This record gives sequence, C-alpha cells and structure tokens, in this order.
Amino acid sequence: MLKSDDVKRKHSAVKCLEVLSLASENNWKSILNAGGVPALVDLLRLENEELQSLAGSVLCNIGSHAEVRAEVSKADAIPVFVSLLASPVPMIHSRAAVILGDLACLDVNQEKISDEGTCTCTVCLL
Repeated sequence: MLKSDDVKRKHSAVKCLEVLSLASENNWKSILNAGGVPALVDLLRLENEELQSLAGSVLCNIGSHAEVRAEVSKADAIPVFVSLLASPVPMIHSRAAVILGDLACLDVNQEKISDEGTCTCTVCLL
C-alpha cells in the first residue's frame, strides 16, 4: 500500500508502520525484510509534508539498526534527507537530522553527506 497511487492508502500504510515500529523491538526486521525502507524513502521524495513526517518517524524509530542504515543508504536517501533539513516543518527537519546522524555512523556515508553540501537554514546556523 505504500506504493499505491492513492494518498489515503499511503497515509494509512505508513501510519500502521509507525505504530508497528514502536510496538515491538523486533518489528524493524519485518519492515526491512518486506522492502519497507526503500518505499519509505520514496514517500520522503513526495511533496506531502504529512507523509514525509510519518515516513521520517518510522525511519527514526528503526534507524538505530545497522541493517536499516545500510538499506537507507542503498536507497540513495542522503540527498533527500539533506534537502529535508531545509523543511519549514520542525518535525520533518528534526527527523531528517536524526536520520542523517544515524547514516553518518556508517563510514561510507560521511563523505556522501559532506558532498551534499551544508544546510543554510536558520536552525542549522544557530
């Protein structure tokens, strides 16, 4: 349902994943194995702040696991998260920062994050 053309279905599916990501410590494995990570990254590319926030929430909730970090990296998500740092929505901005922090734990991502440039939004300049 995350790949549905219907925004309501996407919203319902990602909301369910958000609940699942908090319900049990091991649900991250099911989300990962079902191909949820690339689908969540795709939601972040949409111009829909509610879907971006929810997808970011799920990725924040499961992003402490090395396998998830690797899958997010494979989905070419670093440019997406860097661009979301400039979001005017505080929740999206903060979730993007947390996820970039998780991704920076992988040595191969540190240079990629740096290569994307710096954020010039007011929050990052403080």
